[in-house]
Amino acid sequence: MPAIKIYLDDEEFGPICRLADELQLHPEDVAYAALNQLMMRADEPEIRADITHAHFWRRANLPRWSDSARSVHAYEGKADDPPTQRNKDILIRIWVRGGAPQSDGSGTAGL
Repeated sequence: MPAIKIYLDDEEFGPICRLADELQLHPEDVAYAALNQLMMRADEPEIRADITHAHFWRRANLPRWSDSARSVHAYEGKADDPPTQRNKDILIRIWVRGGAPQSDGSGTAGL
């Protein structure tokens, strides 16, 4: 089945896990719901521009909804978090309706 793998920093993964815990769901459920909302609005020029811009700013910045552990003001708000493994990932499996998962012929099934 096709899959999309998203690499997240700890500061991005934390809020997703907290929301999932509050809703008694898994982080993958939150990611899929976000993708669903995005795709439903993908024809809007503002959303398309945001997708394009995120591709570039994500390399050096964290999104506004993330924890600000790397922010210069982080020391003012809370104690340091214990060290954790970096670059958490979420794997979203996308089922293809009406049949077997599609492959692009590379053997990676859309990865």
